[in-house]
Amino acid sequence: MIRKLLAVLAALTLMMGLAPAATAQTTGTVTQNDLRFTYSINAGGSDLRPGGHVRLDITARNTLPSSPWYNPLQNNRVLNTFGFTVPAGYTLRSSGGNDMQNVGTHDQSNYFGGQPGDVISTNRVVGPGSTRSGWLSFNIPDDAAGGSSHKFGFRAHLGLNGDWHPLVENALGFTLGAVATTTTVSATPTTVEEGGKTTLTASVAATAGSNKVTAGNVEFFVGGTSIGVMPVGTNGRAGIEHSVPLLDNRTPITQQVTARYLGDSPRFAASNSGTTTITVNPEPKAEVTSTVGLTATRGLAEDGQLPVTLDVSVDTSNGQDLPAGAQVEILRDDVVVATIPVAGVTATYTDHLDAEVAESTSYRYTARLLKSESDDTIYLGAESEPVTVTLAAEVTPEVTVAVDPTSVLVGRAVDMTATLTADGNPLPAGAEVTIRANGRDIGTVTTGDDGTAVLAGHEFTTPGDKTIEAVFGGAVIGGKNYRPVTSAPATLTVEALPEADSATVIELQTEATAGDEVTITAVVSRPDGGELTDAAATDLGSVWFFSDGEVIGSAPVTMDPATGEATAVFTHRFAERGEYRVTAEYSGISGNDEVISPSETAEATVVTVSASGIEIEEPGPPAPDPIMIGSLDMGSIEGVLGEEGLSSLTGMFGGN
Repeated sequence: MIRKLLAVLAALTLMMGLAPAATAQTTGTVTQNDLRFTYSINAGGSDLRPGGHVRLDITARNTLPSSPWYNPLQNNRVLNTFGFTVPAGYTLRSSGGNDMQNVGTHDQSNYFGGQPGDVISTNRVVGPGSTRSGWLSFNIPDDAAGGSSHKFGFRAHLGLNGDWHPLVENALGFTLGAVATTTTVSATPTTVEEGGKTTLTASVAATAGSNKVTAGNVEFFVGGTSIGVMPVGTNGRAGIEHSVPLLDNRTPITQQVTARYLGDSPRFAASNSGTTTITVNPEPKAEVTSTVGLTATRGLAEDGQLPVTLDVSVDTSNGQDLPAGAQVEILRDDVVVATIPVAGVTATYTDHLDAEVAESTSYRYTARLLKSESDDTIYLGAESEPVTVTLAAEVTPEVTVAVDPTSVLVGRAVDMTATLTADGNPLPAGAEVTIRANGRDIGTVTTGDDGTAVLAGHEFTTPGDKTIEAVFGGAVIGGKNYRPVTSAPATLTVEALPEADSATVIELQTEATAGDEVTITAVVSRPDGGELTDAAATDLGSVWFFSDGEVIGSAPVTMDPATGEATAVFTHRFAERGEYRVTAEYSGISGNDEVISPSETAEATVVTVSASGIEIEEPGPPAPDPIMIGSLDMGSIEGVLGEEGLSSLTGMFGGN
């Protein structure tokens, strides 16, 4: 029977997560005053855990035989009280049995016991072979620790005179097994970016009693593989950092997390957690914003349709092209008319509008970049500012051009007037008209309120007939589209200035000494008797002088106001003796009123130059001073005479 009781107790404790008591004293027997007391721990009536209870059964049997007939009460025994001493903290939970009454401490320390009856005359007298039994149940303290030992002593009050028999210490006892635990595991956060980290936390709690789990270790598992062992802290928790892997692609994965508390023998038993799931997401895609630009360019109407070319440009925040497949919606008046692909950062679409409208009509265009994605980037959508294309009712105006005067000299001012009308009425002021001469633009003018525009004071520099046209390039004015138009041509005759002949003669002394100044005067005149000043030129030209065909200098032509004679005076020194043929050429002039043609002397004037009378002193020649001949210095003379002639001249005056 005792073995069966022990087996039941062991099975029960295993079911509760407790280890069987290592040194359990579950039964015991003691005989006092011929009463044999048998006591035991009732496994079925006990819950051996912190905060549980234990039931102790007790039976008293009179071991004496029946008394002789002549003294039948001789072997009777008196059982006043029987019970147990309990460990500190134990309290009475309940009691039972026919012979367990008046349960209490009965003035004993840490003791609880009961009585078979109220008075001796009843159940307290135990006859030979008779028994008295009952049970007491005690509360196990909440703070009882796993692995702790709990001992109970037995004591009885016997006899007619009522005395307490000696305490039987350690009559019964048990050791609490390791307290069962529960383990839970969590991840913070449960959703992690690839390559990131999360914290795994295991919380361990006892299933019974008030004691907290504050020691032992927890082993963490991810996908069934241990990632580490961490100690339990005073808060009953253990934590570990877990690094999630990088993904092979952008498909999220999950990881299964569990934890096992390894126990804290003998206080707490091991336990396994349930499963927590971690979701590993790919790295968030980078976001790129864009600015969309839109321009509209009108083409030439054809077959009643006006093409409008819409050019889209996209400026991305990362400065890179949009991914393949990016698209732009073209909206006209907020209605999508086309969805077109973007090549890099540009896209082009040509819309067609009815070119002929009865009144001014406006179309509002926008470009909307659609959201797109690449493997690692999200390109957010964006929309352009609106662009407006306005079609006006078309009118063909009339333009004419007139010139005043119709014939002018070269360099004389002429006014050219363009008149721009429509249906006989002037166009609103501000229209631009281009004036052309022989197909070349010579000026742009703007019309006034009367529809006219004047290019005033234009001067032509070449003679000949000029074909004058007025060209209006077209414009939208006052809500109307005035088409381009070109006037019928007007003819302007530009005549060359009249030309007058000139005559040139020179005056100079015909005999000279080498090195002396010779004044050469050129007289310029007009054979028609007029004066050079009649040409109204800013200057009267100049005369170039030659000796034997070589230039020796020039001088401007001036007019003597007193005599009206036009002359050019030049001073020259002949360096060597000999005969020199002097000639002159007049440049002619082009004045405002006429042109005077060039002229030259009809024949050369011969100048005979004799040697000078200079004596050369011994022993050597003095250093020569710079010699100025005419208006030329020695450098100029070398340019005219050449190095050999200059050498001869300086030899005459003591040079080397």
